[in-house]
Amino acid sequence: MNAPSGGMICWGLSGGALLGIFTPVCSCTVTNIYAGIVAGGASQRASSAFLFASPALNEFAILFMFVIVGPFGGLVYVLTGFAAALATAYLAPVLGLDPARFVQQVVSPHLCGTIARESILVRAHREAWALFKRLFGVVLFSGLLAGILVNFNLTLVESLKQAGAAWWGPLIATVLGLPLDINAASTAPILVALHQIVSIGTLVAAMMATTVSSIPEWAMLNRLIGKAGAIKVVCWYATYVALLGLLLNWLFA
Repeated sequence: MNAPSGGMICWGLSGGALLGIFTPVCSCTVTNIYAGIVAGGASQRASSAFLFASPALNEFAILFMFVIVGPFGGLVYVLTGFAAALATAYLAPVLGLDPARFVQQVVSPHLCGTIARESILVRAHREAWALFKRLFGVVLFSGLLAGILVNFNLTLVESLKQAGAAWWGPLIATVLGLPLDINAASTAPILVALHQIVSIGTLVAAMMATTVSSIPEWAMLNRLIGKAGAIKVVCWYATYVALLGLLLNWLFA
């Protein structure tokens, strides 16, 4: 995943996105893995592609989209999601997606003169334990938030039912979906309830918004990259998802 430069950058970014596709985790979990792969030496942009792709574009999300909205809707979701992961990677420096400083502060104090003789497993265990101790409070707080936010899942469904096939449906899906902590498996019933009522752009926006981000993830990102970086990332996610949904509604109205 740590691509050097030049023509290999695209392969590195694609590798980060593909790793995310085959790592089915929710938005509140992906930040821990994100910090881990950065500590392991992954590049800033490749790890950022993983950060977007893993919750929003994993195999469960893709499977549900193909089953619920058909081959065309599933293909649209895959292509637009992959494009979003690559765009997030290229924008990583602007978005402040660089937790390397935090990771180095946590891991470096534990380095010793015998590191050259450490096995990979021993080093991985040591670094993972150091990160866990520093992130434990945020992880616990994020878990509590995730449990509370489950109660608001039906609010999204009812609001989108009222919106119906309106062109502004993706805006509602984005605003209400991004804060919720819902993984791809939990989003499936929402899509089933909506796929004959709302347009494809609204469906894609709902799936991507509910899976790619959440308030627990924001809390974790705030710890890793700071408040300014976390706000930039959330604003980028919201802008992309909303504009994508509006574009699809316009193209396939």
